[in-house]
Amino acid sequence: MRPTLTLYCKQCQVWRRLPFEPRFTGSELKHQSMCPKCQAALSGKRGGFDAEGRQIGCGWCESKDLYRRKAFPKGQGIGIVVVAAAATLVLAWQEIQPPWLVYVPLVGAALADAVLYFVTPDAICCYRCPCVHQGYPLGREFAPYDHAKADQIRLEKGAQKASA
Repeated sequence: MRPTLTLYCKQCQVWRRLPFEPRFTGSELKHQSMCPKCQAALSGKRGGFDAEGRQIGCGWCESKDLYRRKAFPKGQGIGIVVVAAAATLVLAWQEIQPPWLVYVPLVGAALADAVLYFVTPDAICCYRCPCVHQGYPLGREFAPYDHAKADQIRLEKGAQKASA
C-alpha cells in the first residue's frame, strides 16, 4: 500500500487524501504534495517521522497523541448491513422457504465483517487534528481509540481557545 496522508488545503478548505512519502535531507522534510484542485503546496511536518521515515507522530501537526483504527470505509460497512437487512426482510415476508433461511443474510454479513476485519489494514489517526495516516512503517506501537484520552484532549483544546 502506498503511504497516504490526509492533509488540509487552506485554499480549498477541504481535507484531501494524498500520496505522501517522507524524504529527508539531514533534518529537513523534503517532500511536498500538491492539492489536485487548486495546486496549493501541502507539506507534512518533520516531527511526525523519525530519521528512517517511520511514523512516530502526526505528519500534519506533529502531535504524539495518535490512535490506531481499521482503514475500512464506513459507507461500505453500512451498505453491507443494509443489504443484509433488506434480504432478511424479503425472506421473512415470503412464507415458502424454511424459517432458518431468514437468518442466512445476517450470518453472511457477520462472516463478511469478520473477514474484512482481518484483511483491512490499520490507519493511524490523530486525536488533535482529523489527519489520517495510511501505509507508513511504524516507529512505535499505537493504541486503539481511547474515549477518555479524546475527551481530555478536547477539553484541553477548549481551555486553550478560552484563554486565547
